[in-house]
Amino acid sequence: MKIPDSPRVIYELNPLVEVSCRLIFPAILKIGIQEPAEFQEKTGFSLPVKKRPQIFSVKKTLNNQAYIQSETRKKFESLKSKWQEETEMLSSITKKIKHPAYQEIITMGEEVIPFILEELSREPNHWFYALTVMTKADPVSPEDNFQQAVEAWLNWGREQGYIQ
Repeated sequence: MKIPDSPRVIYELNPLVEVSCRLIFPAILKIGIQEPAEFQEKTGFSLPVKKRPQIFSVKKTLNNQAYIQSETRKKFESLKSKWQEETEMLSSITKKIKHPAYQEIITMGEEVIPFILEELSREPNHWFYALTVMTKADPVSPEDNFQQAVEAWLNWGREQGYIQ
C-alpha cells in the first residue's frame, strides 16, 4: 500500500518522543519448495542492496524539555490573553482573580512562575494572588503600594532563581 502524498510539516521543536514501525513482508522464498541458491541467482541483481540501518535512541533531552516548556508557554500566553481581555474593564480584583482563565493558570503550577514574573516585570498586573497560591510565599508587606509589591515579587523571583 502506497502512502498518500500530504504536505510536509516542519516543527520548530520536534514533538516526537518515540517512533514505532511494523513492517510485514510477503513470503517470497519458501525454503521447503525452492532452494535458496537457485532463488538468489534468479533475483540477485534485481534486489536492492541493503544498507546498514541508522541506529538511534530517543532520550529525554533538553530539546524535549524545551518543547514541553514551549507548549506550556503557549498555553500560559493563551490563558493570560483571555484573562486580560475578559477582565480589563473590571474594577474588582476579586472578580479578576476568580476568572476561569486566571484559575487555570494557577493550576498549571510551578512551571509558569517564571512566565508570571516575566509578565509582572514587563506589564505589571494583579498576579500577586496567583504567585502567593503557587509559591506559598508572600514577600509583600501590608504597607506596600502596587509598584512596591511588583518589586518585592521580582526580588523574590531573583532570590529563588526563577528570574535573573
